[in-house]
Amino acid sequence: MALGSGGENTDNESISTVIAETIANHKGVDPADIEPLYTTIDSDALDALFAPRNDGSARTTGQITFIHAGYEITVNSDRTITVELIDEEE
Repeated sequence: MALGSGGENTDNESISTVIAETIANHKGVDPADIEPLYTTIDSDALDALFAPRNDGSARTTGQITFIHAGYEITVNSDRTITVELIDEEE
């Protein structure tokens, strides 16, 4: 079940914030009430990895997939984020 997919994150919201909000919305809770993303991955590094280059140009390659709180999360270089539920018990 894909919770968030396809859309490009163009409103300059951090990748980690979009992930937390997507999971929280699915669970029907406040983002502050879910397991912090930093328990799985360095969220500052994740945000930096997909931030525009120093000259302002967009990243054109790269993808990362990881599991957090029962969800498989994929982030692409174009800042497209897919969050998919993989564990109903989380």
